[in-house]
Amino acid sequence: MQDPTPREKEPPKKVQLIAPSYYQRKDIQRVMFEFCKHRETVANFNNKFFAKRPDALDYPTDISNAAKQGATSFHCSEEIWENPLDINTDMTPDQYNEIKIGWDLLIDIDSPFLDYGKIAARLLINEFERHGIKNYGIKFSGSKGFHILIPFKAFPKEVQGEQTKDNFPEWPRLIAGYLFERIREPMNNEILGLTDRDKLKESGELISENFCPKCGQPTIKRKNYKYKCPDIRCKSELEGFTKKRVAMLCPSCNAKMDIVNEREIDFCETCKISTAKIEASTSNYGGSIREVKIEFKKEDTIKSTEDSVDIVLVSPRHLFRAPYSLHEKTAFSSIVITKDQIENFRPSDADPLKIGEPKSFMPESEEGEARELLLQALDWGRINKP
Repeated sequence: MQDPTPREKEPPKKVQLIAPSYYQRKDIQRVMFEFCKHRETVANFNNKFFAKRPDALDYPTDISNAAKQGATSFHCSEEIWENPLDINTDMTPDQYNEIKIGWDLLIDIDSPFLDYGKIAARLLINEFERHGIKNYGIKFSGSKGFHILIPFKAFPKEVQGEQTKDNFPEWPRLIAGYLFERIREPMNNEILGLTDRDKLKESGELISENFCPKCGQPTIKRKNYKYKCPDIRCKSELEGFTKKRVAMLCPSCNAKMDIVNEREIDFCETCKISTAKIEASTSNYGGSIREVKIEFKKEDTIKSTEDSVDIVLVSPRHLFRAPYSLHEKTAFSSIVITKDQIENFRPSDADPLKIGEPKSFMPESEEGEARELLLQALDWGRINKP
């Protein structure tokens, strides 16, 4: 039976209206094709489905032809292959390595707020430069973040007898984790300065953690009770986690002690030390208080910055938005920008109808300029796991 109230056809989104003419631009085709060479490159059809994988671009005009068929964006791999079409899902890691030329380090700065993304991008670039890296690619993600790229050429071909190309995604993952560890604290501090602390608390964005001064592990909160001997000749004091149902007896005079205070303290389950233990001697008979020489370190974390450096993106055959590809939700282009353009960048700068001459996302790197970064990340990875 025919539906008496047929559904209305969904109106096309802005990105669908723009895509066919935008991808007709020869300069856009050229820059996208040059970057996507030797990469698995897959068309996305308005976030409804992707083209079958593996896929690759044979000619620049493949981009406009796909757009005519409804493609709205193009996504490519971090890995660089001899021939992407040789990829088979049944392959073992060793078989993948046989047809793999290398990989680029692609750091995805993902944040709910563009200003947070700008802070993360600037701090990451500062870290690159501290490690001797002068050449890197920067592009707008198309939404609220940035993609920063260090080409495979910048890394040493071999480290301690291991081929760099064969250590994907392990080594890029370590680099991303190492970099995030270095920028996390200054990034949180800058965001706290940018945003009202109380507003961050209200929105659930601000997370405060305390860390043990001995082992550095996060502490837990526990109730602590303070007892005082009522005998004026004794005046002994005790603190502990136990709340006696009947009475706490004074260890000095055996009198019943009074609860004079209860509070929440930090306790390290590993070292079995607490705020109270550091503040006073264990027995503290007669009320003798020790001078506090160490303290639990408090660290503020902005919730949305925890995922600002996307380590998940660094995974086998994961795809990221190709440079100058459109974004389905915003209809903006993933344009390439410079370091100096980050601070004043506005999403409207990526309006596909106003984009001028496109630039290459692939920088002219010097061979081995990212060696120090990789070595430091490997050292960090021996102790830490991202």
